[in-house]
Amino acid sequence: MRFLIVIVSYFCVCFSLAASERPLSVVLLNSPYPPYVLAPEQGTGIVLDILNAYSAKTKQPLKIEYAPEVRTLKLIETQQVDARIESEVWFLGTTTHCWSRPLIQVDDVVVIQKNSGISEHRGFNGMVMFARFGYTYPKFEDAVNHGEIERRDFYSELEILLALAKSEVNNEQFGVVAKPTLEWYQRHYALLNERLENLAVIDSAPLQLQFAANDEATKACLHLNQFLDEFLGSKEYYQILKQYQPEH
Repeated sequence: MRFLIVIVSYFCVCFSLAASERPLSVVLLNSPYPPYVLAPEQGTGIVLDILNAYSAKTKQPLKIEYAPEVRTLKLIETQQVDARIESEVWFLGTTTHCWSRPLIQVDDVVVIQKNSGISEHRGFNGMVMFARFGYTYPKFEDAVNHGEIERRDFYSELEILLALAKSEVNNEQFGVVAKPTLEWYQRHYALLNERLENLAVIDSAPLQLQFAANDEATKACLHLNQFLDEFLGSKEYYQILKQYQPEH
């Protein structure tokens, strides 16, 4: 009887982790969001490395495409793809979706010019926030909506940082980007390292995959989460992080 139970358990586990023959379609940002998403010619990034590990381990085929942030939301809402990058913390919609386990925690920071005199104590009202088009920033949403902070949108974090570094109005503007993204670009652009600094962490959210609200996508979400339950504590996962974030 014990032998039979072991066999049944084995087949249940194998069945629960069975991959779908239909490719899992994931839309990533078409402008870099390092170290999480890189431009195709630059490499992969943390998110795609995790998905590739998932595909290799479970034999689940992938279909990766790229689109602007706002377009990724439309693709999910119209169920043209299975998943996109998002966070339950950032998402302002009301549609019920399945969410992946957190792939990594993202700390957003306020970025300012060095010696600008800007401080958390002083506050940010009356200033201009450089932000990424289509993104939400929970800490500043109310102030922006009430006209206390002016929001100026850019299409990538690199555009935000370069505009901030080159600005001559250094005491009235700040940017918001992920801390690892700032550090990534400061390693690659001397100007950003020379002129910009991280003032403070102002938000922290899990980076996840948001799945379309249909049965096929929900099954794919559950399948991915089964893999992530084990993978996120593995040596392979931390090797991926260390490749892009040396402090890991």
